[in-house]
Amino acid sequence: MTQNSLSYLGKKIENQPYSRNWSMVPYQLGSGSNRRAMKYSAKPCNQLDNTPQADQFQDPNYLRTAMKKHLDTDVACFEFLIQARDTRTTASTALSVEMATNEWEESETPFFKVATITIPKQDFDKPEQHEFCENLSYTPWHSVFEHRPLGGVNRIRKVVYMSTANLRHSMNAIKPMEPTGNEVF
Repeated sequence: MTQNSLSYLGKKIENQPYSRNWSMVPYQLGSGSNRRAMKYSAKPCNQLDNTPQADQFQDPNYLRTAMKKHLDTDVACFEFLIQARDTRTTASTALSVEMATNEWEESETPFFKVATITIPKQDFDKPEQHEFCENLSYTPWHSVFEHRPLGGVNRIRKVVYMSTANLRHSMNAIKPMEPTGNEVF
């Protein structure tokens, strides 16, 4: 298991806008002879004191509560970083796309910033939004070909995520839909 994943076992995230996230499995970057395998990370732009409040974890929706409190008054900002390796490189099994438990050492494949993600101040905690989101389906395969998931773990995720989404849609008696970006709540 990677050092990043081990460090998060049993750890509760206090507040998402101040928590770093990593992909544990690789994705494709580009296409053709220039394609590479990559992993990514979203690192908060601001490293503030993220000490949890004494009673914070008593709320079963504490992450939503913390996010609501944050986005009511401030934007959330993340640096989007990638760790890329050439898919033709086979010298290091540590960089294998099939070995999801191997951490790609930053000394061998350093992260570099490719974008800044800014989530504007907003009121997102509305019943209509909850219902809308509840009926959406997440899959890492919802991507352009040039950024598709790689490796056996991602191939299994494709089947599992599709099956669970189909079951949930069937049980909730809803028709699958995709967001348009024009939704207003």
